Amino acid sequence: MLAYLFVLTSLCNFANGDEKEINVCVKFVPGAQNALKRRPTVPVENCQDRDAACSQIFNIANNDVYAENLMPNMDYKVAENCQKPEYGMLARQICPRTCATCCLTREYNCQNVGGEDGPCRNFSRLMCGQFPNIALQFCPQICGLCHLPGAANMCPDTIDGCDILVGLGICTDNRYKNLCQRSCFSRDCLTNQTSELLIAIED
Repeated sequence: MLAYLFVLTSLCNFANGDEKEINVCVKFVPGAQNALKRRPTVPVENCQDRDAACSQIFNIANNDVYAENLMPNMDYKVAENCQKPEYGMLARQICPRTCATCCLTREYNCQNVGGEDGPCRNFSRLMCGQFPNIALQFCPQICGLCHLPGAANMCPDTIDGCDILVGLGICTDNRYKNLCQRSCFSRDCLTNQTSELLIAIED
């Protein structure tokens, strides 16, 4: 994976300095004069880049952008290259924090039960360790538990690209079905979820 990162860096001019409002993993919140502003659905501090070079590769020349990104009533911006299709895989898999694509990582790529107005609207990350069963069954996105069996009473995909593979008919093959249980609407994992939950919460 690191070699892949360096190959892309050598071939492409990533650090062009331009910035752009996010268009994936985005929610709209009220800003000044009730204008809607774009903010990440999952706070970027909740996930980590897989390589320290991300901040250099997807660099923003305007330092004011970093300060504005900390303001909840301002549009969140990332380097323009984060949102170009040719760099999408790099942004999602290697640099989710820098590119604000945390909602696409396995830990956060699911929904809380009931959405924003559901039972998790007053549930915070501080409660995840105190109420692990509620965290897993109702609020997995808040707690970063989407990759565990039983998250929102579903089974997770354990490899990337399941949404594409499902279109190729892989759900009829048990080997692939086990890797893409959520995309294949399988609940086979739910019988073994307790031990994995305890390990994740302790970590």
